[in-house]
Amino acid sequence: MSSESCRHIETIERNVRRIHYLLARRTKPLIRRFGLTSSRFHLLLAVYRNGPLHMRELHRHTHVTGSTVTSLVDGLEEAGFLTRYRTPQDRRRVYVRVTDRGESCINEVRAGRCALIEAAMASLPDTERIAVANTLRHLGDRLQETDEREENRPCDR
Repeated sequence: MSSESCRHIETIERNVRRIHYLLARRTKPLIRRFGLTSSRFHLLLAVYRNGPLHMRELHRHTHVTGSTVTSLVDGLEEAGFLTRYRTPQDRRRVYVRVTDRGESCINEVRAGRCALIEAAMASLPDTERIAVANTLRHLGDRLQETDEREENRPCDR
């Protein structure tokens, strides 16, 4: 890899991290209004985006250990953002789904994030906004594919 290519990659990584940091920092007050931590909000968001989930599936979507998932779900359920339930088909499996209160929280936080990003991108023409969104989605997809290949690769023994 050329040093110029490496510099471009470092610039991308630095800016992705900076954007993540700034969005997280600006989103925290919105999340705190609901009495949530960032960890609880992101778990709530994972359930919202992926539909009702089995408790074990939450680990895959959040990359959080099982005991931490249980603790986060406990807090979210106690506060009325999630509810646990079992299906008649398999009473052993516990699922979680977002409540109306949880959905209201997500919608308000998402609206705040959208307004923040919209303001930051206001000077860009629509074609550039679309290009940014497509490029970031493509980069995320390729990185996720690589991660999944590595995760599913047999261990060398």
